[in-house]
Amino acid sequence: MKTVEDYDKELDARRKEKVENEDKTPEELGLRIVEETEVHSVVCGFEVILTASNLAKVLSIPNEGFYYTCGHNKAKKSEFLKIMTRLSYVKGKSCESDKIDDLKPTQRVLAKIMLSSIFPSSESSDKLTWDHRHFSYFLSRKYDLNWAEYIFKHLCKAVLSTQNQDKPIVNVIYPRILSEIFYQCGVIDIIKAAGHDCLLREIRASTVSVHTFSHMNLLSGHEVQPSDPLVPQSHSEPSLVKKCNIDIPTTSSGIINQYIQLLDNLGEGFEIEEEEVKKKRRRTDEAASEERHSDSKGHREGSS
Repeated sequence: MKTVEDYDKELDARRKEKVENEDKTPEELGLRIVEETEVHSVVCGFEVILTASNLAKVLSIPNEGFYYTCGHNKAKKSEFLKIMTRLSYVKGKSCESDKIDDLKPTQRVLAKIMLSSIFPSSESSDKLTWDHRHFSYFLSRKYDLNWAEYIFKHLCKAVLSTQNQDKPIVNVIYPRILSEIFYQCGVIDIIKAAGHDCLLREIRASTVSVHTFSHMNLLSGHEVQPSDPLVPQSHSEPSLVKKCNIDIPTTSSGIINQYIQLLDNLGEGFEIEEEEVKKKRRRTDEAASEERHSDSKGHREGSS
């Protein structure tokens, strides 16, 4: 990861190396100008630079809007504390609580969606940081948020967390977004051109049906099922590399071959795993009905 501050320090160091360097431009000193925080990723030997700006382009969203983050000390002085407690938490609880169950129903649903998809993490999913509490409040109040900035900053946190571990366990977050970036910048085209299609595999996320929402009591009325089954669509458009007629250098195939050979020499060769379909355990209709009957009975007994 490289920040603007890192770039400024490197530029300053280059200019102090020699007297004649003082008036040279970054390009003349062999530096590329960095205007925002960057995450550098190497995919099959090719460097891909990720920023909030290119994330926004891939997602087709503006890189602008409200962004707020705070640590524990800053949170104590947050201007949102009182209103968050009043609007987001059940009676008798305050925003000092990091428990999802202390939130009101709407904020609770938003928080669960947030932790599972917007800010995915390998840690416990029932604890809310101060940033989480603020974000769920902003969502419920329909703030115009800078989604690209939030997603990119979470990506940066995940990268730093991995780097700080002695034996890092790499948990890839936002795989769909990253895959799209790699696709658009031509990495997939290059791998195919090199004849290594075996390294590529398309994985589909499980879908949520209208039946699921109906059972969660999130829908009113009858379910309306599509007349035709949903069919997965592959990329309907070529990558930006092909759209802009950017020629893939002939050396690209050699770079990929060398990269794969390097991994083999290090004993870290690619392993092509077979696809596995994970089946979720389903409760029988009788068990679900019995549970609802038990809940209803307990509610009546508690009310009598």
